[in-house]
Amino acid sequence: MEKLGAEQVPEYLSLQSEQNRAQLERIIKIVKEEIPDAKPCISYQIIGFAVGKKKIFYVSGWSDHLSFHGTHKHTNQDMAQAYPQWFTLKGMTLQFQAQPELPEPIIRAIAQERYQAYLTETNAK
Repeated sequence: MEKLGAEQVPEYLSLQSEQNRAQLERIIKIVKEEIPDAKPCISYQIIGFAVGKKKIFYVSGWSDHLSFHGTHKHTNQDMAQAYPQWFTLKGMTLQFQAQPELPEPIIRAIAQERYQAYLTETNAK
């Protein structure tokens, strides 16, 4: 498969199953509402959310699940523990299914946690 460039989010989405594509599009929409400065892009051949030049977290689609990447270990553990019906923790990755839909407040909480961590890191410099 040809490597995707940073601006090729639509191409990435077109390679996904119908269910995954629908959920990834929904997640992108929710993250952009929650973090208006976040721009979806391709990084590491998955979808990253960039604020300025910094990617603050990622989401990806696979044949049998979707994943959030780049979130803090404690956040992933907390989310997996609080929502075992939605998440499986695999290393540093939160895995979930396309159906049923991941509740919007959970997506917003993950996005906001990463954005706040980004702001803290940026202000500490």
